[in-house]
Amino acid sequence: MSLQWKTLTLGHLSRNKFWGESDAAQYHSVVATTTLVQTDGINILVDPTLPVEQTEALLRLHAGLGREDIHIVYATHYHGDHRVDADKYPSAKQYMSAASLQDAQAAIEEVRQGRGVPAFVVGLEDFLPAPEQLAPGVTLYPLPGHTDGNTGLMLTAQEGSVLLAGDTIMGEEYFCAGEGYWFNTSAEKTHESIVRAARDADIVVPGHGDIFLTEGRGEFGKPRHSCWWYRLNLGSSQEESVVLVRAGNCNVLINPSLPGHFLRQALYDRTGLDSADITHVLCLDGSAKHRLDVETLRNAAYLMPAGALEHQKAAGADIHLALFHAWNNQIPELTLAGGICCFEAPEGTVAVAAECPSDEFLKENRVKVLLCGSVMTVRR
Repeated sequence: MSLQWKTLTLGHLSRNKFWGESDAAQYHSVVATTTLVQTDGINILVDPTLPVEQTEALLRLHAGLGREDIHIVYATHYHGDHRVDADKYPSAKQYMSAASLQDAQAAIEEVRQGRGVPAFVVGLEDFLPAPEQLAPGVTLYPLPGHTDGNTGLMLTAQEGSVLLAGDTIMGEEYFCAGEGYWFNTSAEKTHESIVRAARDADIVVPGHGDIFLTEGRGEFGKPRHSCWWYRLNLGSSQEESVVLVRAGNCNVLINPSLPGHFLRQALYDRTGLDSADITHVLCLDGSAKHRLDVETLRNAAYLMPAGALEHQKAAGADIHLALFHAWNNQIPELTLAGGICCFEAPEGTVAVAAECPSDEFLKENRVKVLLCGSVMTVRR
C-alpha cells in the first residue's frame, strides 16, 4: 500500500474566540480544510469547500489531477461548507458515514416541516453510506460532538496516524483547550472525542485550520508554550509559504513573499491579526522575494542575518534594505544560524528555512517540523 495525502486549502473560521472574537459576530469568510488522499490508485477528495473550478485548479497544481480523476468525495459531516459541488466530480461516488446520513435525514425532515433552511440540505440525497474501510489505509473514525454523526478518516501514513477530523476539532486552539465551536451539538461529546483523538492520532487535520502534531498537547486547558506558529498560505511550485510566529509579546513574520493585499488578508483570516500587529519581519536570506511589500508593515522592526544583509548591500540591492537591521538575538525565543530560524513549540523544535538544511543539522537540533520554501515536513 502506498498512501499519500495533501491539504489543498487552509481552512479558517468565521470567528475564533481564542483571538478575542465574539461568537455573536462574523469576522471572516468560512473555508473548510480540504484534503486529497491517494492510496492504491484511488483518489479521495475530503471535505471540498470551494467551487469545483477552484478545487480542480488546486488538484492540478498540487497533484496533476483533474476533477474526472477523483474516485471518492467524502464529507466528514453534512454541513454544506464540507461538500461544495460534491456532485461535480463525474467519476466519483459521494460518501458520508451512516451516522452523518442520519443527521442529514433529520435536517431534511426539519425543512419539510418548515423549520430548517432549504439551502442547507441541497444535494444530501446523493450521498451513500461509507464503508468502515473506505480504501486501503483509510478507515472511518467517529468523532461526535460538532454533529452527532461527525466522522473523520484515520490514515495509515508514513508520518504516522493522520486524522482528518472534520469540525469536532475545529483548529489547534480548540484542540488544545479540549473545546468545541460555538455552533456545536454536544460539548461533552466534543471533549471526549478530542481526548480520544489525542491518544490515537499523531497528526490532526482539523475542520477549519492547518495540520498540527498531537505530541505535547495532552493537558487540555493548560497554558501553551510561548511559541505559536501559523502558515499563512500552503505554498506551491509557484508560491512559498509565509510563516508567522507568536513568541511572547512578539508577532514575527518570516520571509513575507506575498503581495501586500494578499498578505494582509491571509494574516487576518489565519491569525486574527492586522498588519499593524506585526512587531518584527525576519528575512532569512536577504532575497528580495522574501521581503515583498515589507514597507506596508509600518510598525515592524526589520531583521536579517548580518552576513545576508552585508551581502545584499554590497550587491547594491533595492532601497528597502535601508529598513533592515542585523539580527542580534532581538527575540530570545528564536535562534538563528546559517539562515535557519528555530524555536520551541509544543511538538518540539520547529525550523523555518529558505533553503533546506542538512540531515545532520536536523538531527543535531532534533527538528520535528521543517518549513522550507513551500514544503512542510514532519519528522518522526
